[in-house]
Amino acid sequence: MQKTTSLLSLLLLLGIACLYSCDNSYEELSFEEGQAYFPIKSGTYAIYQIDSTIYSSFAEDGKAEVSLQLKEVYGDTFIDNEGRTAIEVFRYYRYDKTKDWSSITPIVWYAVKDETQAERMEGERRFIKLIFPIAPNRKWEGNKYLNTENAGKGWTNEYRLGLYDGWSYGYASINEPMTLGTLSFDETLTINQHDFDDRIDRLYGQEIYAKDVGLIYKEEWILRADDSFLEEPWPDNADKGHVVKIQITEYGVE
Repeated sequence: MQKTTSLLSLLLLLGIACLYSCDNSYEELSFEEGQAYFPIKSGTYAIYQIDSTIYSSFAEDGKAEVSLQLKEVYGDTFIDNEGRTAIEVFRYYRYDKTKDWSSITPIVWYAVKDETQAERMEGERRFIKLIFPIAPNRKWEGNKYLNTENAGKGWTNEYRLGLYDGWSYGYASINEPMTLGTLSFDETLTINQHDFDDRIDRLYGQEIYAKDVGLIYKEEWILRADDSFLEEPWPDNADKGHVVKIQITEYGVE
């Protein structure tokens, strides 16, 4: 019995010694880790190329290709209704690249970031874009604030809210280098938001962020197929919805 007690005491002492001597065997995560992927700073801007395909019976051949540019500019900060520091996001759209940005009236969204998550208020829809600290395979309900249960019947309401129900966001890759067009980023973060296909609906979302830059790429598929085209591959069989791809082309400080 005495030998057993001595052995247990020795093992305990070795375990305590390891806690102090093995400092380099792990890195403690901080609640600040990952926040650089969602920078909020007044006066910074980003320009994006948006290429989308809209599927509708009202469009010629059932679909329409739409391309435009978007400029986002971070404005002033303010305190939101939950007491958090938020920031204005001015969004300028143009179809003609020669049109001066200053001649365009912006739409105003806003963003907010605290110690646990980063959000965007996109019109009347509120999304949780990131959670902190970032870690492989962490998941969260990015669309939890959308009132999907009361979306109502009919395609219009489903398209706007209902089809975003139950999306589970998750970190797919962390701190990976990436090149988009002429821009290279040393550290990027990929979030897979949803991937669903039952041959009637095809729902897919992905966003990629770069450290100290913010969003650099977004892709979203919200599609519904007509019964008569179920054998066709996506998106050829879609008769409603959209495929949107958004890619950064420029960023900086105004």
